Amino acid sequence: GSNQIPTNEETSGIYKDTHEITDIYEAYPVPEVDIPLDYAIGTEDQTIYIPDTANIRSTVERDGDALFAATHVPDGTNNKYVKIDYTLKDNTGKTLATMNIPEGTDGSTAAWNWETNETETQECGQFTVDCTVTPTTNGTYEKKDLTQDAFIHVFTPSVRFVDSSQDIGDVADVAFGTELSLSKLNAHQAVVTWSSRDGAQSVESEEPELTFRAQAESGVEYIGNKAIITAADEVPIKVQVAAENTDITGQTEFEHDCDLENCDFEEHLAKGDNFLIHVNGLLYNCDLTITKTIKERQEAFGTPVFMFRVYGYDIREKYHEWLAPVRIEKGLSGERTLTDLPPGTYAVEEMDDPRWKKLDITPGEFATATKDKATVIFPVDRNGASASVTFGNEYNQYVPGYSDAVINHLETAKR
Repeated sequence: GSNQIPTNEETSGIYKDTHEITDIYEAYPVPEVDIPLDYAIGTEDQTIYIPDTANIRSTVERDGDALFAATHVPDGTNNKYVKIDYTLKDNTGKTLATMNIPEGTDGSTAAWNWETNETETQECGQFTVDCTVTPTTNGTYEKKDLTQDAFIHVFTPSVRFVDSSQDIGDVADVAFGTELSLSKLNAHQAVVTWSSRDGAQSVESEEPELTFRAQAESGVEYIGNKAIITAADEVPIKVQVAAENTDITGQTEFEHDCDLENCDFEEHLAKGDNFLIHVNGLLYNCDLTITKTIKERQEAFGTPVFMFRVYGYDIREKYHEWLAPVRIEKGLSGERTLTDLPPGTYAVEEMDDPRWKKLDITPGEFATATKDKATVIFPVDRNGASASVTFGNEYNQYVPGYSDAVINHLETAKR
């Protein structure tokens, strides 16, 4: 459309049968009409999922060419009597690009002139195309202003984890230091939700698959390829998130949930922790059997009794000490078993008795020995383990004496 548009050409008329343009009897008049302007803007919204990057150019260009509405593509004829001017602005009103199509120009030759080189983005954005269609001649119809918005929707993930509870000595319910799929975090009920800041609706089939890498900086001990819980109270876990082999942890929102009333997760937020393994407590269920052997008995000196001192630290670095007497009532050997020991490392020493000469120490399972003492190590992943140590002695004929041991059991009472 435009004003003063001729309804036929100046060469329209009645001609002689020679069909020569100069052989005209009479030319027809050329009436002019004003036709209403009809135009539409072509834009294209974009939707991306992190870590992809959007390009603002693609809202008004396709493969570098200007984008037009399919029903209103300037072809040099339909825009013969108008000029078309475009302006692309961001949501602050800043001009990003302009395009001018002179009258009678094919739109395929038009191009946007960009005033910025920073067109790539990973942020949601609203962009406005202002278009003015101006007739080149005066008449009934003035210029026509059009406006159309284009949007870039950027989706980022939110991951929710739920704390779990385990016992000391358990294998951690999540593998550390390796790439994990969402299903490998079932123990922590991991849920991923994609959302856009502008409220656009995500398309599930287009959402990228995430992978995770969990890390415990404390509270576990690695035995082989297993991470064993050693913390006294909780194991804080940090998680890295990746999509398409790109780390997107910094663009991921983390949510936390816990069924425990006394969960102190708020204290971990500033440290960048994402969820916790709560530790139920240390199981005291390891056993240590001390066996004493002698080469002969001297009935005149009574029943042989030997005293052993067991001391050391459990896996939480708490100190323990026990005294264990071994009485040989009959024959040449006797034993005593200490029960309900926590996992840890303990020394076993025989206390001196001048009537008996110490011989070799024979370690059993979970034990090692030197000349003077044995060392027992109950691994954190072997709750319920049983260790044994055997101490040998022979009688010293030249040191007479008599020994015995009594254990007093003192009960505590509430006042």
